[in-house]
Amino acid sequence: MDSRAVTTLIPILSARTAEQFKENLACLDLTLSPEQVQRLDEVSQISLGFPLDFLSGARSLVYGSMFETIDSQHRTPLLRAIANEQEQHSQAS
Repeated sequence: MDSRAVTTLIPILSARTAEQFKENLACLDLTLSPEQVQRLDEVSQISLGFPLDFLSGARSLVYGSMFETIDSQHRTPLLRAIANEQEQHSQAS
């Protein structure tokens, strides 16, 4: 789970009348508890799909034993995405 200190939700307001717009503005007063945010995060997780699901299983085929020696700005995000994908698969099982 992502350990964000602050969660920012940006509402998308849409209205045909000024009255609807005023009613929609009421959503700005809503505050979610950390438990509610965690629950929303859990139920809204999606599988990242290809290529991450493929790469998590094929990393040794693609990189051999050299993956750990790769110094790249893309390595850390890739590892994080692969770990998240594996965690989602293990929770679904």
